[in-house]
Amino acid sequence: MPKINPNYQEGTFNYDSLGIPNNIYLLPEENTQGNLQFRVNTDHKIANAGESVNITFELSNESNATTVKYQQFMGPLVELKQNGNTISFITPEVSTTIYVSFAFIVEDENRTIRRQIGVQITPSVVSPNLSVTLNTQRVTKGGIAAFYIEANDVNKDFLNMSVQSDHLTVSPLSEPPIMGNYNVNIPADFSGSSITLLFAADDGQQKTEQPITFDVFESVTIQPDDTSSGGGGAVGLVPLLIIALSIIRRKTRDNDCSAQVNSMPCLLDIYNKD
Repeated sequence: MPKINPNYQEGTFNYDSLGIPNNIYLLPEENTQGNLQFRVNTDHKIANAGESVNITFELSNESNATTVKYQQFMGPLVELKQNGNTISFITPEVSTTIYVSFAFIVEDENRTIRRQIGVQITPSVVSPNLSVTLNTQRVTKGGIAAFYIEANDVNKDFLNMSVQSDHLTVSPLSEPPIMGNYNVNIPADFSGSSITLLFAADDGQQKTEQPITFDVFESVTIQPDDTSSGGGGAVGLVPLLIIALSIIRRKTRDNDCSAQVNSMPCLLDIYNKD
């Protein structure tokens, strides 16, 4: 239950004066004495794209010297048509909420009146833009599939990003970013040969989806080459065998000549062979 204001004076509140400024808040030209009155209204305070909007103005106590001027000062430029005291235009298509507003100046010999009026244009609902690119050249089991994601909404709505796949039900997928890199871990025990991921960007009114399918290959394990290492060892032994055989041959010849101390032919034979 509201309490009664003890300071309220009966009859001081008047609905007819509500919203009308006191003299101290009037512009200088509005304080000028004169009977000229001007009113302006529109048939649409809020309009969708493609609608026809009419703005009508009325004059009271005007004279032959009274002039009415108007000009658009806000919003995308529209084409105006005037028929008597009514101006009309077709609302443009916009992606975010925008006001199309006009300023009026009415003058006669004694007085100048200024008024403004605007129409709110409701944006057209547009689906989000979504682009997903697979950056990994070859996806293997136990590896990573790397993506780059770009999403935006011309209506400037908040985007809810998601990704799902019927092939990776065991491994939960994290929420993708609106813009940036995104990685998906491929299980090492994955039994299929390909994966399809369905990326989506949702602005609450419209949803854009992009599926991406890629092949998954078996991971390749490089085995050590035992033949090459063994072959290298055998090749290294060849010079040692040649040296050993040369020593054995030399010792054999020395022993054969030891029995013939004074035999010159034997010494010459050793000299020639070596």
